[in-house]
Amino acid sequence: MAALCIPSIVIFGIKPPFSILLSLSSAIFICFFLWIFFDGLYNKMRNYGWWFTGSDDPEDAKTDNFLQSIPLWLHITIKLIGFLGGLILYIYFLKK
Repeated sequence: MAALCIPSIVIFGIKPPFSILLSLSSAIFICFFLWIFFDGLYNKMRNYGWWFTGSDDPEDAKTDNFLQSIPLWLHITIKLIGFLGGLILYIYFLKK
């Protein structure tokens, strides 16, 4: 939810004429970028690998449990496809 408060999400979509699809695709790629960047940065600060999915704790969130249950290559693919998909959609709607 905090990512939606970032002004750049709104600014990227303000190009006249305003497009809700442009703003939505902007929000998608910015949120995935922040997820990849800050998750990886946090892992590096704790001396783990960039794509470390964490340890199994009883109080883990459902999303953490899901990411830990899938293979690492799929975890990476989900994050990268989300980011690249949002970016490609943004460029597509920007040129429309």
